[in-house]
Amino acid sequence: MCLSVLDKKPRRKWGFGWKSGRIRGQTFKTWYTQSILPMGKWIKDESVEQIVNYRDRFSYQAGFHIYADKDAAVADGNDCVRVQFRKVVATGTWLGDQVIVAREIKIFPPKK
Repeated sequence: MCLSVLDKKPRRKWGFGWKSGRIRGQTFKTWYTQSILPMGKWIKDESVEQIVNYRDRFSYQAGFHIYADKDAAVADGNDCVRVQFRKVVATGTWLGDQVIVAREIKIFPPKK
């Protein structure tokens, strides 16, 4: 997922949101990048690349893309997990849903 609309300034610095993907034991596999991430500890995105939207002519620093609303993550059709995020680099929307891009996340294991 990439932002289709970029806010001029990030709306948040930290908070809680939702990611969509597949739960695999104590790990979480993201849908878009196929990354396998551990749950229950802080994870840093170490990439240095810029994500470029050529159509709308903007770019932003890469990071974990997080849905602000659970309903949007559930609508993706995958497993949905709650995450805490910090070090936000961008906010905006994708297909009308509010999205946060952060350099660090902590994925919470689902409640049983």
